[in-house]
This record gives sequence, structure tokens and C-alpha cells, in this order.
Amino acid sequence: MAPTTGPTPLEREEVPAIAGPVEVPTYIEEPAVGSPDFERNEMFTHDQLMDVINGIDTEVNGFMGASIVDAETGMPLAAKSRRADFDLEAASAYNTEMVKAKQKTIRVLNIQSELEDMLLTLGDQLHLIKMITPTTFVYVAADRQETNLALLRASVNRHARQLGA
Repeated sequence: MAPTTGPTPLEREEVPAIAGPVEVPTYIEEPAVGSPDFERNEMFTHDQLMDVINGIDTEVNGFMGASIVDAETGMPLAAKSRRADFDLEAASAYNTEMVKAKQKTIRVLNIQSELEDMLLTLGDQLHLIKMITPTTFVYVAADRQETNLALLRASVNRHARQLGA
């Protein structure tokens, strides 16, 4: 068995926050080797990711919580909740499964487009998933009685642009 060079998944879960720069990879499906889009990596600090979440929190009435999620692992890179009972780690992991399923559906149906966002409407909540890259997304939940979809989407789109979305 080869020695591992990084933390095991269990060890990674125990880390409360990412202190240094966070790599947000961007992959374009089957690009030409050598093209500018072949592989572009952008680095964002935890503070920059939190600035995006805090901006959304400030603008969206009824903000419940938000996370910026690595869709390959399901782990939040940054997160903020206004409700103690709102588990953003679990929400991030389960929303990752929805994103992966929708991306698979797009591939299977040979749709020549990329996933931009997903909206989930509950009786009393709005949940918006905005793709930043094919492997990173912003997830926001808000109280439906205190905000509306247009305001939620406008705020998320405005702040996600800071990360290249």
C-alpha cells in the first residue's frame, strides 16, 4: 500500500475552515489541448469566498444560509448559516448529488449546453444553486415569505461574478 501524502477524508472533515487559498478549478469538457480553456485554475482565499456569501447575506431578506461547494467532494469551501438547525455541510453534500445527477442527465441526453443554475421551491423556502465552474457552485437558501426569486437570483448572480461565474 502506497503512503498517502494528504489528509484522509475523515481528517479533512474535522478541519473547521480552510485558512489558505482555495483552488477553484475550471474544466471545459473536452477542450483542445493548448487552448486557453484547456485548464484554468483560479485561487481564492477563504476571506474572498466569505465576502461573496456575506454580500448575498446583506442583500437577501430572509437569508437562511449559503455555502460555496466543491462539487467533486461535496465539501463546503466556505459557509454561513443564520439558523443553528440548518446543517450546511449536509445540504452541501446532498446538493452536490443533485448537481452531479443533472450534469449526467445533460451528458446522456447529449445537450450541448452547461448547467447554469437550479432552483428548488419549497412551501416556505427558496433554494438556489448557481454554478461557478463545472466543479464549484454557490448554494443559497432563503425564507420564501421574506424574499422573492428575482431578488435572490440577482444577488447570487452579482456576487458569483466575483468568482468568475
